[in-house]
Amino acid sequence: MKKRKLKTKPLILLAIFTIAIIGGTIAYFYQNINISNQFKAMTYNINLTEEFNNDWGTKNVYITNNESSSTPVVLRISYNEIWSKTVNNNVSTLSNTINGNNLVNKEWTSTFTNDFIDGSDGWYYYKLVLNPNETIQILNSISLNTNLIENTEYYNDYREYNYNLIFNYEVIEAKTTTISEIWGKNASINNQSVTWT
Repeated sequence: MKKRKLKTKPLILLAIFTIAIIGGTIAYFYQNINISNQFKAMTYNINLTEEFNNDWGTKNVYITNNESSSTPVVLRISYNEIWSKTVNNNVSTLSNTINGNNLVNKEWTSTFTNDFIDGSDGWYYYKLVLNPNETIQILNSISLNTNLIENTEYYNDYREYNYNLIFNYEVIEAKTTTISEIWGKNASINNQSVTWT
């Protein structure tokens, strides 16, 4: 998640914070100002890295909360599989499934299979808090289901297309009120465990 800088005039910003305090609103993100009070922004420094050295085979995917000063966060990920080709600036795509079977097999890590839950909204939710200086691995490898593709009428079609496995992720601070207001999900946090409901 990219950090955003707020651009507001100091007096307007001070008025907004004063109203928020009086109204009892919880503020999640703050900015330093040089009038009477200071507010400090939370630090996120999350990276998704991939190690992919050949056409098929090893594909390690990691998510890291990089710095010791980073905020503990909750994490959700999604992924898209796209077979596509571009001709004259027109993009066409093919499905990753034939007769309900996946053309590409994915070897997920035990972290992904055991510590993520399907949110039924296109996202997979991590069941632990991702702490500063912590890295998790979610994928080990991918492989083409050659028996499936070579024994179908679609074989020549897929030979002309490129396959992409694209990961998306979002993180927010590990607070139940933030989770509810930003993601619209109910969760409880007990030490390092996150229970999604």
